[in-house]
Amino acid sequence: MDINFYNKILEVFYSIILGCVLGTTFDIISIPVYVFEIVKIEIEAKRIRIASENNKAPIKILLLFLYDLLRFVFASMLIAIFVFGVNNGVVRWYIIFGVISGYVVYKKTLGRLLGFIILYISYFFKLFMSKISKILIAFLKKTIKKAPHKYNKIYKNKKRIFHIGI
Repeated sequence: MDINFYNKILEVFYSIILGCVLGTTFDIISIPVYVFEIVKIEIEAKRIRIASENNKAPIKILLLFLYDLLRFVFASMLIAIFVFGVNNGVVRWYIIFGVISGYVVYKKTLGRLLGFIILYISYFFKLFMSKISKILIAFLKKTIKKAPHKYNKIYKNKKRIFHIGI
């Protein structure tokens, strides 16, 4: 009986760790949601709030739905693999309770810190991408302005060569 009790305690401990791992992966895979502004985040003084948009674009709603579906499928697959690996496929209430409590503990402790770090990383990534896109657009505009004159000269020279050759 003692070995079985210790196994159950280890299952609860591992399920708490699984909840923390799920929270971490959810935070990490949420980076594209913040970078591409599917969910608008406003960073105020030491507070983060989700800006509510009354007229969301349908594509953003669809992308958010697909993102939530991806999270759900990923979490359910991970929990199913865990249950089959630890408890031979028998779902016990303490495993589900351990996963949920691990997720909540993660979100209330390290999740806040990691959330701030991820938001600032996504903010600086957006700034970096906007600077790169401005430089690229300026380069393309300059190239397009020069291109017709350059190609007109080449075309005229080829036309002359063509007429000379005939």
